[in-house]
Amino acid sequence: MFREAALRLGPAADQATVTLDLKALGTHADVTRAVRTIYGTDLSGATGIIHATALWLRPDGGLLTLNINTDTPPSRHDRFVLNLARARADAIVTTGKVLREEPSVTPLLIGPDHEVSPLVDWRRVVLGKAGHPLALVLTSGRSLYLDHPFFRSPSPAIVFTGHDAASAMMPAALERSIEVVSHSAPSITAAVAFLQKETGSRTVAIEAGPSTSLQLYRPSLVVDELLLSEFLGTALPRSVQGASFLDPAAIEVAFPFRSEPYAVDEPSGPWRFRRWTRQPAGQPTGTSQSPSPQPPSRR
Repeated sequence: MFREAALRLGPAADQATVTLDLKALGTHADVTRAVRTIYGTDLSGATGIIHATALWLRPDGGLLTLNINTDTPPSRHDRFVLNLARARADAIVTTGKVLREEPSVTPLLIGPDHEVSPLVDWRRVVLGKAGHPLALVLTSGRSLYLDHPFFRSPSPAIVFTGHDAASAMMPAALERSIEVVSHSAPSITAAVAFLQKETGSRTVAIEAGPSTSLQLYRPSLVVDELLLSEFLGTALPRSVQGASFLDPAAIEVAFPFRSEPYAVDEPSGPWRFRRWTRQPAGQPTGTSQSPSPQPPSRR
């Protein structure tokens, strides 16, 4: 059963802190209400290129990505946001670098069954999507471990890489039922274009590090929707401080429409959540397609 506590003033005048009991979500209707609480809309008709990322809002106003390790401040709400992006996705994009740095990562929803099941039902009942999203790994082919748990999940797996790497890994990939897509100039923009044009994926969730994901913001903007989880603590261990993200002013220019800030005090500290989009809430966002110099080869 969904439960929400009364609204109370948060750390800034323009935001409110709400206690949302994510442990109590039991049905797809509860998920819909939770999404509305966080973002002000149910997202049922929203499609496009989604980038969900967790950042640290530094005291000087800059934004740093959070490295994932044992010192990373945990957030149940951020986990819900990541799961929500995966539940909406027709395809998920990550990189070989992420797989090397996170040896247990998979494209599946994260958490115990009682947290995951309502989101699975929400995907099926509200979005009308059955089965698992495609799971694409963008890689140079260097040190890619094809027995990584990411490739052993129920999601159909695709490796997107260059011609030479594709030829080298093809026999081992075929043994593991992994599709290999060979491209003359593999990049995240080319991978997104492939998923849109060749697989019909209307909603693509990006799960890549900053050096790769920022290629979707400049020189041209490919991302339709930014789901921003901001840790507002005044200090962060150096091991967790990652690369710089876009500055707040650039985010406001790129995404003129945004949800009201949703703030929550978690055991790890204060967090804030916002959804930034290129189109107003309630309008489909998936209109852009990235250029692909040459058509990829599927094997």
